[in-house]
Amino acid sequence: MAAAYDGPHMWVSNFGSNTVSVFTLDGALTGTYGTGSHPWGVAFDGTHMWVTNLSSDTVSVFDLNGTPTGTYAAGDGPTGIAFDGSHMWVADQNGGSISVFNLDGTQIIGSPFTTGGAPMGLAFDGTHMWITDFVTDTVTVFDIDVQAAGNYATGSGPDGIAFDGTHMWVGNQNSGTVSVFNLDGTQVSGSPFPIGAGPQGDYVALAFDGSNMWVTDFERNRVAVFVTTGPDLGTQIAGGPFSTGQGP
Repeated sequence: MAAAYDGPHMWVSNFGSNTVSVFTLDGALTGTYGTGSHPWGVAFDGTHMWVTNLSSDTVSVFDLNGTPTGTYAAGDGPTGIAFDGSHMWVADQNGGSISVFNLDGTQIIGSPFTTGGAPMGLAFDGTHMWITDFVTDTVTVFDIDVQAAGNYATGSGPDGIAFDGTHMWVGNQNSGTVSVFNLDGTQVSGSPFPIGAGPQGDYVALAFDGSNMWVTDFERNRVAVFVTTGPDLGTQIAGGPFSTGQGP
């Protein structure tokens, strides 16, 4: 469902089996550990790995040996999760809110914060947290004090989101596109860009590899790889999109 890197290992949430698996970078499985019900998002705080549990309304926290160190109540239907350098932010999809955690598992004063709609994905740009809203077809930007700093239109059904160091990329499930934002909330020329023909499936995930942005196409079992700089920004690299397993 989602993945996060801790330095030597990649952690992958297994939505259907209520576990998280840990791999070396050559693909060797080093361990699989129990989570709550329907684990979704995964994020690293520099010491521990956090996993949201959609149906348990909790987050599970593990040390890097896979030992559970805490399970903490979130809002209703936690999905996306991201770290801002001090706090862990969780999107509560069903509750229309965001929960902001201290690293000891307590929540900051005022949390959870009402956003409305259905917040899904989160990404931090170094100054602000960007949160997609699947229902309102927008992305909302918050400062680190959880004050709204902007709200911008996306395509239909925005879900996954990732930062490339300069621009914020948003995957729009229902319109089959990716919107690319400057940090002032405007979109780059030509945005949104097509991912693939037809509507997307249940999840559109994005990840930046240092050069290109990778965007999954759930409906057609493939991944599109986009150029992120220069005049070709928003075009797909030659040979793509590339086939994957079922429902990436």
